Amino acid sequence: MAWQYTIEAMQEVATMFQVMMKQALVEKIYPYGNPDQKGTGDKYASGNLYNSIQALVEIGPDGIPQILLEYLDYYDYVNAGRLPGVKRVPTSALIQWIKIRGITVGDDFGTNSIAYAINKSRKNKNKKPLPLDLLRAWVKKKGLKLSEEKKTLSLAFAIQQNIFRYGVRPANIYDRGLDNFADKLDNPPDNLNAELEQLYQAMAEDVNILLDNILRNQIPTT
Repeated sequence: MAWQYTIEAMQEVATMFQVMMKQALVEKIYPYGNPDQKGTGDKYASGNLYNSIQALVEIGPDGIPQILLEYLDYYDYVNAGRLPGVKRVPTSALIQWIKIRGITVGDDFGTNSIAYAINKSRKNKNKKPLPLDLLRAWVKKKGLKLSEEKKTLSLAFAIQQNIFRYGVRPANIYDRGLDNFADKLDNPPDNLNAELEQLYQAMAEDVNILLDNILRNQIPTT
């Protein structure tokens, strides 16, 4: 098999590249889409994207080994972000995300949701909206509450509107992972030095085998 030794050695380096890409997902360094909202989070969520990332070594169209990075298709959206004002994120996906994150809201959120819903209904009927403070007091007095399921749905709609208005900032996960990978190559620990040396030796061995085969084909031995 051509490049056998190189492929085996390159896979060691590819595995390290894979680790760097996964680490970039779990770093809590990504600001939220709403510029008014402070704090940062990670891009791990369900772990499906994290677990999908694989770096494999394959033979390219030119016959030379190359590293191929595989991941779920929505990696590109997480990496590049989402512009404001484009197609809305499905609420079903947001509900799943809310549950994965373990996000819960209190009764005050439900009270506000009911108050906003009342005013939205009045607006649709061409009626003047009522003061929110007045509506909140009325909702509490009547003991109106949303079920946990409806609170989650209401939160999903709020997040959907937030993303539609502000978008999602680019995470540039790939660039972060690649930069970390490059830094490690520039300042390799002892174990990485050994892996790189193994790669160079394997490539040299494969080149020698390739040359031997060429010579053997050109000058038949007796």
